Amino acid sequence: MPNQTTRLDLPPASFWVLPAAIALLRMIPYLWSLVVEPPDGTAVLSIGYNPRDFLSYLAFIRQAASDGTFLWHDVFTTEPHEPRFILLFHWMLGAISGVSGASPTTVLEMSRVPLTFAFFGVLWWFLRPLVPGSRDRLATCAVIGLSGGIEGLVRLFIADVPAAFNPALILQSTWPLFGWNTFQVLYNPLWIAALTIFLGVLRPILHPSGPQGWAELTQVAVGFFVLYWVHPYSAIVVLAIVLTSPIVELLFDQPVNWRKYARVAGALTGALAVIGPIAWWQSQDAVYRAASGNVFGSLQLPVFWYPLTLGAVGIVAVRGARLLFASRDPHRFAIASWIVAVVLLHTSPLLNGYHFILYLHLPLCICAAPEVLKIFTSIRDSHRAARLKALGLLAALFVGFGLSTVEAVSDVRQRNLVPAAYREIVTSLATRPSGNALVPPALGNILPAYTGHRVWVGHWFLTPNYTEKTAQYRAMASGSVPADLRSVVSGQQIRYLVWPRDARDNILDALGSQVDSTVSFGTHDLFVLR
Repeated sequence: MPNQTTRLDLPPASFWVLPAAIALLRMIPYLWSLVVEPPDGTAVLSIGYNPRDFLSYLAFIRQAASDGTFLWHDVFTTEPHEPRFILLFHWMLGAISGVSGASPTTVLEMSRVPLTFAFFGVLWWFLRPLVPGSRDRLATCAVIGLSGGIEGLVRLFIADVPAAFNPALILQSTWPLFGWNTFQVLYNPLWIAALTIFLGVLRPILHPSGPQGWAELTQVAVGFFVLYWVHPYSAIVVLAIVLTSPIVELLFDQPVNWRKYARVAGALTGALAVIGPIAWWQSQDAVYRAASGNVFGSLQLPVFWYPLTLGAVGIVAVRGARLLFASRDPHRFAIASWIVAVVLLHTSPLLNGYHFILYLHLPLCICAAPEVLKIFTSIRDSHRAARLKALGLLAALFVGFGLSTVEAVSDVRQRNLVPAAYREIVTSLATRPSGNALVPPALGNILPAYTGHRVWVGHWFLTPNYTEKTAQYRAMASGSVPADLRSVVSGQQIRYLVWPRDARDNILDALGSQVDSTVSFGTHDLFVLR
């Protein structure tokens, strides 16, 4: 009988169609980037996800693949520093790239497929105590994987939105790459890995009695330790949920199981006792400290956007939450604490809250799934008007994943285009000895992903003082501050310069005999210095 129970509790074969379909949909933008024809004078970066972030991922993966390093330099700055970056997920992909010989781009993009299957496998296991029935759990997984808001419809017709409604703010705040729903989250392999580990850490914590025995305490401690080095923001969410849970219970006049929280705190404290000294050691390096401070800031995502970004999911989740509390489900306070913790994080005036929004959709779907099943049932059993209403609600629930896919493909044509000269320069520099490069900031974001060079300015947060250095590069390129150019070249030991062709005389006037050779690439020149 135990074996039969185990078999019955495994996901049915049809379950795996869900991750297969989502993985395919999320791969379409990358596959499109391989075949799309760019306009004349431009080239397409063969990257499926947000190039601004993926290029930095590729740069770290390339380091691990070429050097086998576990501690990374920040290659987006030429400032002297020690290698102190620890990125466990990128290191694993770098090791795969180094052993297999596959390019970092291929390894990173293709990792999305097995990671999506792993996420849904862990999700099925995670939901077991929350949603015991196999049919209900299958529905919950489908709601988690495919539901979303209606912001895609608004973004589709943003040109028709009156200026009084601030279309630019709408576009910024409803950006799909914030991860407003899980389908959008499953676009980024790093987030998939983090969310999968997060579920493993959270499952014993959500149990009304907390972790049971040493095995689950170890699961929490080790899982949290690994999660921190994969995605520190996810570890912050775990801590926030643990801190919020007893407060929520007290607000509902519920007896608090302080022994549970003491065990959880003990497990997390053990992990933090190891993480803390390492993080302190990392922060002693000025470059690491400057590049890792992005957790604090003012870019929040207020609840004001919920009607668009959550849409029908939010409405149905409220109805489902009422049923959850009315039925006195033993996990009701844990789910409520999860939601409250994420809302507090993504709206905090002290934090860049956009880092945390990716964890809101999943618990809402757990609340909403039973109501979604009722809607499906009403389609078959209700009169015509009720069926039309139910179909409309389902359309609102599930229109988002299609719109996100369309927009992601469209982004390939908008965000992945670079001057053709940049591709030629990268190809040329890839064959030259590694050195420090002073290049346009946009090219600086690309160069470390495909070569062994470091750049003076390149990435929006991995380059310390990025805004100031960008302005300084432009001033130097205009020829207005030749002394600054000489100072940067000397102080940063610059070996390669890429300069707008119409400003090449500025280089020759400022550096003179330091220029060893010059190669022209259309709109830009490459200067190799002695």
